[in-house]
Amino acid sequence: MRAFIAHSFAHSQQQKDVLHDVINTLKVNGIEGFSFALSYPPYPQGSERRMMQDACMELGKSDLLIAEVSHKEIGIGIEIGYAKAKNIPIIYMRDEGAEYSKTVGGVATEEVVYRNGQVADVLAPILAKLV
Repeated sequence: MRAFIAHSFAHSQQQKDVLHDVINTLKVNGIEGFSFALSYPPYPQGSERRMMQDACMELGKSDLLIAEVSHKEIGIGIEIGYAKAKNIPIIYMRDEGAEYSKTVGGVATEEVVYRNGQVADVLAPILAKLV
């Protein structure tokens, strides 16, 4: 099983501990975690179509989308919409201090609200239901 992890590229450094915890929790549960933002080099201006083709291709190879939406980004929203259209289950994740997104909440299969350091505690039971 493979999980596509959608998250803010601009906030990757700030969220590195959370992303690390998500990837480790997936691994412990026998799921490969994949982050497009961390796996592909930045695309130069003028290659936006290629970037989105690559993102959709990678998402299409995934069985699950984990959308970390503590920082709202248009790209994450597009990935969520694509996953919904492809009937890929969506886990909506956000820090407890982050604003709730009604649109993401409206299409998500599951929701995870976490505090730093507690990602595994709240994500693992959700993964167990979906695997």
